[in-house]
Amino acid sequence: MGYVVLHMQKAKGSGGDSGMSKHIERDRIPENADEERTHLNKELVEFPQGVEKRSEAIAYRIEHADIKRKIGSNQVRAIRIILSGSAEDMKRIQENGLLDGWCNDSLDWVRETFGKENLVSAVLHMDEATPHIHATIVPIVTGERRKAKREREVEIKKESENVSIEHSTDNNTHKPKKRYRKKKTDTVRLCADDVMARDKLKGYQDTYAQKMKVYGLERGIEGSTARHIASSQYYRDLFAQKNDIQESVQSLSVQKEEVQEKIYDLYEQKDEIKGDFLTIHQKLMEKEKELKLLLEKIKEAERMLDPDNIRKDLNLIKTMFPEIPRLLRWAYFCLSTGLSQEQTKQLLNNQPITFTGKLYSKEHNKYFDLTEAKVSFIKDSQTSRYVLTVNNTPIQTWFKAENSRFVKNLGVSENTERKGRKI
Repeated sequence: MGYVVLHMQKAKGSGGDSGMSKHIERDRIPENADEERTHLNKELVEFPQGVEKRSEAIAYRIEHADIKRKIGSNQVRAIRIILSGSAEDMKRIQENGLLDGWCNDSLDWVRETFGKENLVSAVLHMDEATPHIHATIVPIVTGERRKAKREREVEIKKESENVSIEHSTDNNTHKPKKRYRKKKTDTVRLCADDVMARDKLKGYQDTYAQKMKVYGLERGIEGSTARHIASSQYYRDLFAQKNDIQESVQSLSVQKEEVQEKIYDLYEQKDEIKGDFLTIHQKLMEKEKELKLLLEKIKEAERMLDPDNIRKDLNLIKTMFPEIPRLLRWAYFCLSTGLSQEQTKQLLNNQPITFTGKLYSKEHNKYFDLTEAKVSFIKDSQTSRYVLTVNNTPIQTWFKAENSRFVKNLGVSENTERKGRKI
């Protein structure tokens, strides 16, 4: 079974709770409401003749309640009540065609609990995630004020305690206590504190849950620390989430551009590849189809704005084209030695170059001169991997040999040179 939702809140001020009226009557559409469903909202309580708005209905009830005592400017004139249930259960009630019955029973409970005439407005909202009723009651009560009742009970208790003392004293010395005229105990009053007394709030939860049992709803956990979030706080949180989403959209756009650049690079490489055999051509056609599928996934990622989808696409590229990470590593290495992008591109396409200039070794932290040197990739017969070579010598070996020659010319041993480099 799901839980009932019953939330009560005082509406302070003399303005007839006009701010909440705009929300309830949809004079102002909140961001969490679907405007296309606003026409499904219903007014469940008919206003008196000449009254058109909730705020007017509050004022009308107070004016015609025959209240004798003056109403303060900051006195609570209305109490807001939200009636609903767990989201899944309210959806079930709606799908089973029980929503009208739920509305009627909920309003019957409000009338029985707070008085039929005190219920001045009730609106069913269907344009938000969960159907719910905004009911409004005017806290008009009759009877003795709680404070006066407590004072009277204390006075009666004191009088009863004095009876025994009075009987033990001389009857001639006893003077009767002067009594004053009591106020009427059936006076009509506007008093939200009586309605919202702590002991009564628990009773409201119990009786409303009992009424809703027929709809598969039960009372929430008694003593729960869960608290209702005010509308103002909800919209502040919603606005903050909106800003976070906008920042995420911008970040995803940057990631999208980076992915597109990599894909464009793949297209350029594809355009530069030439083959004479039909099998190579077929493989290129298959890769083109795969790339189109990747582009569709990236478009979907742009539409959904989900970083996880973009990461999945990048992993798919690495899986489908495992040679790309290796080519990128060699490209970064070539550029770090001082080769230009054009020379690096030529080498990665298995085209040797003749190089004159300086090459930098990160290991030795030196530049080494070359003149008309042949730089190319050669396949290692043992590892079947391609190795960058200088004059058919692996570049790391060539760097080491050149460094040894340099140290020898200086007349310093390699061990001394290494030690100095560590220092």
